[in-house]
Amino acid sequence: MMQAFRERIPEFAVLKTVGFSDLTVFTIVLAEFNLTNRCRSRSRLTIAAFLMPLAKDTIGIAHIRPIVFYYGGVCAYLWRLSAAWFPDGAPNG
Repeated sequence: MMQAFRERIPEFAVLKTVGFSDLTVFTIVLAEFNLTNRCRSRSRLTIAAFLMPLAKDTIGIAHIRPIVFYYGGVCAYLWRLSAAWFPDGAPNG
């Protein structure tokens, strides 16, 4: 996230010059990060649902219950939230 942010500093400068506030630019960055990661996590959960029947002989179950998708979505959201709060890794403290 930080690398993408650093690469787009000139774009943010243009937004600031046009009149966008710091909070608006920050919201745009978080919204973009959230959208891309939400799409990525949903696609991975969907792929897992389609691959489960192939793993039936190995793990003994053939489908994923809907609650697993819910928990997967919650975990992905918490992961995105932590990545947004600490973009360079864990806080030093």
